[in-house]
Amino acid sequence: MTPLNNWNVTQFIDSQNINLTSNLEPVSINVSVCLTVDQEDGCDQGTPKYADVTFNPISSNVKQYQLNATDFTSEGIASLDIMPGKYSVITNYTDAKDENATDFNSFTTSFEVFVSMFESDNSQVEIILSDERLFAGKITAGSENFTNSEFLLYNESNNQFVSVNTNETGSFAHYVPSGDWIVIISPQQIDNVTYTLRYPISVTDDSSLRTDLQLELSEVSLLNFTLIELGTNDPVSNARVVAISQEGLGNFTLAPSDVNGNVSDEIMPGSWILSLDLDVGNEKWELNDSNYLITITSGESLEVGNLSVNSEVLIGGRFYWDSNENGKSDSGELISNANVSITSADETLQFFTETNELGAWQQFVPILNSYNITIQQDGYYTAYYSSNQSDLLVVNDSLILEDITTTAENVLISGSITSNMQNEEASLLDASIMLYPESSRDSEPITVVGTYSNGSLEWSTSVEPGVWIVVVKSSVFDENTGGISIGLIDATIIDGGALNMTMSSGGYVDISTTWDDIQLQSHHAGSLSTGIEMLQEPVEVSIDIGIGATWNYSLNDDGMLNLLLPVGDFQVASTFTSIQHERNLEMDYFGISNGIIEQGIIDLELAYTRSLNSDSLVTVDNNSVANATFSGNNLLTPEISGEDYKTIEFNLDIEYQGTETTDELTVSGFVSNAQDSDDWSVEVYNGTSWVSSLDVTLGIGESLSDISVENSTVVKMRVNLPNLTSSISLDVGHLVNIELTGDAGVSSSTNVRVNVPQYYGMELTNVVEETGVSPGGTGNFAITLLNTGNGDDTYTIELADNLLEGWQITPPTTSLTISKDDQRTQSFSIFAPEDFTSGEIEATVTITSEDGLTSETVVVDIVSARISLDVDETLSQELTKVYESKNGQLIVPISNSGYRTASKVLVSVNLTNDAGNEILETFESLEIVVPAGATTNATFVLDPSSAKFNRFAISVDVLGDDLEYVEDSIEPFDYQEETILDEAEGTSSWFMVVIVVLTLLVGYGGTKVARNKGTNRF
Repeated sequence: MTPLNNWNVTQFIDSQNINLTSNLEPVSINVSVCLTVDQEDGCDQGTPKYADVTFNPISSNVKQYQLNATDFTSEGIASLDIMPGKYSVITNYTDAKDENATDFNSFTTSFEVFVSMFESDNSQVEIILSDERLFAGKITAGSENFTNSEFLLYNESNNQFVSVNTNETGSFAHYVPSGDWIVIISPQQIDNVTYTLRYPISVTDDSSLRTDLQLELSEVSLLNFTLIELGTNDPVSNARVVAISQEGLGNFTLAPSDVNGNVSDEIMPGSWILSLDLDVGNEKWELNDSNYLITITSGESLEVGNLSVNSEVLIGGRFYWDSNENGKSDSGELISNANVSITSADETLQFFTETNELGAWQQFVPILNSYNITIQQDGYYTAYYSSNQSDLLVVNDSLILEDITTTAENVLISGSITSNMQNEEASLLDASIMLYPESSRDSEPITVVGTYSNGSLEWSTSVEPGVWIVVVKSSVFDENTGGISIGLIDATIIDGGALNMTMSSGGYVDISTTWDDIQLQSHHAGSLSTGIEMLQEPVEVSIDIGIGATWNYSLNDDGMLNLLLPVGDFQVASTFTSIQHERNLEMDYFGISNGIIEQGIIDLELAYTRSLNSDSLVTVDNNSVANATFSGNNLLTPEISGEDYKTIEFNLDIEYQGTETTDELTVSGFVSNAQDSDDWSVEVYNGTSWVSSLDVTLGIGESLSDISVENSTVVKMRVNLPNLTSSISLDVGHLVNIELTGDAGVSSSTNVRVNVPQYYGMELTNVVEETGVSPGGTGNFAITLLNTGNGDDTYTIELADNLLEGWQITPPTTSLTISKDDQRTQSFSIFAPEDFTSGEIEATVTITSEDGLTSETVVVDIVSARISLDVDETLSQELTKVYESKNGQLIVPISNSGYRTASKVLVSVNLTNDAGNEILETFESLEIVVPAGATTNATFVLDPSSAKFNRFAISVDVLGDDLEYVEDSIEPFDYQEETILDEAEGTSSWFMVVIVVLTLLVGYGGTKVARNKGTNRF
């Protein structure tokens, strides 16, 4: 062979996917079981217990694991070796009525856990059971058993009720939460004798206190008495007296008193204290004897006679200091935590209370009496109730609210002023000190004389509590500057206050004023003004220098003011009211101006501006309403024309009440926010067409004789409604707002309410025609209700009172409020008697609209729940996989189309020969739960198989008490499944490339040899 030249041989390394198979080992996990009152507490706070627990694999290649009661320690912990994977954890449980019922309720909702291959990653699996214990026994009434009846357990600590039923022998069994309970059996007539029972039980770990009980009903006792109000001797009606047991039987609320005050009720024999503590709004009743004890024996009819009742009513009010003397209690004036003393006129009754944070107090007091009321609080003068020259509050039989005012006691305030001026002593000696109340308070300024000593001017005085501005002005000044100091002191209740100030050089501001009347004549604001007759009272100006409050000065006769202020920014503001025009109208003016004080004098003119007043009054002319019916409170009901509502029209009367000579205002309307408000419109007629708004000009004119402008007008308006099918009916109607607006905003407004008539309709969906319930069990069904009317509708849903004895369906009556085109679902719970082992009953539900006429009736057949199992054999075979060299799975999907849960279903699988007549291997059976209306997969792990075909024989059996409720069972079946062989390893793509290259090289070499031979031949 001729060697190949100029070739390099390179080794290619192919990157391939490598499958690694790990043989996992079981890991050890801890499983704990406990009883807890609160599920969130976990087992740390619970009582250790045990349970039969099944770990059902969700993964396809692991088996089922089980724990039983003997696997758990006294601490409620069991250890389990388990293959890693995902599992559904299920506890097996018994019904309280089962013969083998456990002493506690072992039911819990199944949940999923994931077991990691790494033990350190696995936390303890907690199975938390509700702390419910077995409560069982028998009840007799005389010589008869108390059979097929419902009774209640009541827990006073959490106001919880539990319903329990007796069977045909009078026996009962129920799991009840731990705690102290009272057995309550309401009066029952048996063989013409009325029996009742109240019996205390304690549900604890001690089963002897709650099982094998023999309870005997007692013949009822009849209690009669009459409630009479003290003072009036009137009967007390509709009051419910409570009988408090002295033997641990709880409290029993007696029947309400009738219109004559009579109470008659059947009660358990024993010793009882009668109590009445009834608050009804502003009235209160109590028995005159708060410890009225009665003892009543079995079968006795006890006539107590009259029981005296003390009647009380509520009195109260607010306590405040009217510091601004406006005659009402403002928020800052209310006095809290004040002591209120209420004493009857004969001093035999006395009550004490306090005012709350809003200054309000209240107290129940006996009726038909008179009381002195005294209120005290530190820092205020003691206040007493007084009215119509009487210091007594006369209380009859109704609520009384009376506000009481007081005055704050004067407090001591003081101050100290130093000076940083060149001649300190001269600036402070004989300086004037004035105290001004802040602008919002109605108090007079106070002049204070200070005392100078050692560079400080000291002062003190007694003042009414509140904010005061202290103005200290040096007696040394010239026409350009002077010493000035201004500060704020808040004189608090009781404590008063102190203020330190420093005097420094300030500057002057000369303020002049000017204002124009409506005739455009100018005036100043002083008492010698040419417009003084128009001013209501002397004009003041308010000064603000940024210290947190303002204070007032009066203008001089010429409407001017000269002030010495500290250097810095300042603001002057002022308001006054004038009477102008031949109509004698009040017109408000305001002025405001800013400036900066420096040493020297600045001039400031305060020019007042008249406040814009565009007030008006708009009203709907009732007599002008067209195409609608008008009723009180501006309520309109539209008329109907075919499929549409007629357009509502009416006149709007406008009366101008402002102060402008001429005023342009805009009339418009809109419908308040509602679901269909966009489909409505409000329009105004402008004389030729309907528009969304209209401008009108009104005013007071130059004088009464000015006819160029009117002060009233009438505009025509209309409301357009959507058609009948689009309109929505609202309980409060559609609010149509009409506004008159101007430059100052809304001048006035009014409204009408349009009442769209309501029509009613409903549509029922998802109606259940049949459902099932187990004997002594519970079930449910639901109805979905669609409101097809045009407004909110409250539907009354009632269950016909035709159920057989021992049946209960809740709620027996209820109501649903549903908006237009909306829907709601009403669910019902079914409680069946123990003897419902066959047959069916009917539950009749009637749904009625709020009109009382539109209704629908639904009849639901309730059948005795049965188990109906089925296996989809085709699907089972599709899901079953057998592999040559790895574990496979066999899945049996079991469906239950019945209404009863199959709680114990045994699934067995055998591997047979091809003929199916010889068992080669038996798999460990699985016990599963198949809920009603659901499908559960029973999953078996299959070992690798070398056989080409594998035949499996499968059987499904229902076990235990469920067996008698099986309607359709599953016949044994089998099928054959082919083994899935391992896939052959793929050929390397690089190897193929090398083969191709070698082939090309061989071909190339052969061609060259042939050519060489040919050359040699010639």
